[in-house]
Amino acid sequence: MGPFRTFEALDRDTSWILRAAAVAGGTFELDLVARVLHLPVPAVREAAARATAAGLAVALTSDGRAEMAPDVVRAILVATAPSLRARYNERIAELLAEPDPRRAALHLDKATAYRSARAAA
Repeated sequence: MGPFRTFEALDRDTSWILRAAAVAGGTFELDLVARVLHLPVPAVREAAARATAAGLAVALTSDGRAEMAPDVVRAILVATAPSLRARYNERIAELLAEPDPRRAALHLDKATAYRSARAAA
C-alpha cells in the first residue's frame, strides 16, 4: 500500500498530528507540532510511532525531532486542505517568530500563498 492509502487508513488523531507535522516540514520538532495542536509532546511521539507501525516512514531521533520520508510528506500534504495548511503555517510562523524569524517568514509566506490560491479559485 502506498503512503497516501496508508495515511488515509490511520486513526483520526494520528492523521491530524501528521498533517501538522507535514506542514512543519520533513524533519520536525515534536514540541513544535505539539504546540501547534495544543497537545502534550508524548501524544505527538505516540502518533509518530503509530504511523511507523502502520508502514509510513517516520523516524524518531534522539534530539526531540522526527523525520518523514519525502513521499510521506507529499502524500499527507495532498490529503490536507489548503485552508488547513494555511492555518497550520500561520500557527507555526507565530510560534517561531521569536526563536527563528527566517523559518517563521517561510511559513508565513506559505500561508499567504495557500490563502491567495484559495481566493483566486
